[in-house]
Amino acid sequence: MKLAAKYDIEAPVAFVYRELTDYAAWERMAMRRGAEVTQTDPQARPGTPPQWKVAFEMRGKLRNLSIRIARATPTSQLAATVTSALFDGDIVLDLLDLAPMRTRVEVKTEVKPKT
Repeated sequence: MKLAAKYDIEAPVAFVYRELTDYAAWERMAMRRGAEVTQTDPQARPGTPPQWKVAFEMRGKLRNLSIRIARATPTSQLAATVTSALFDGDIVLDLLDLAPMRTRVEVKTEVKPKT
């Protein structure tokens, strides 16, 4: 299954990229919503893409995901892979500089079931 969306944001592309790559803020946001987030290698050497194990309850069942940043190209793209027992997925965020204070974020996801 493939899904795509576009969002225009009233902010410079560098600011949007910096906010999207603030992984600590994303971890805190997920934990505030009840997820258990564990960075798999918090002492990773610089340049190593971050990875997380995430557990949360959805529709009465515990769900477990592994998330890994696959690609991070400053001010242009951020890509992640997601794996679970039921599916594998890819998420790609493309950033387009439309104007000095306007950025378009294109989100593309592809999910492939394992069953």
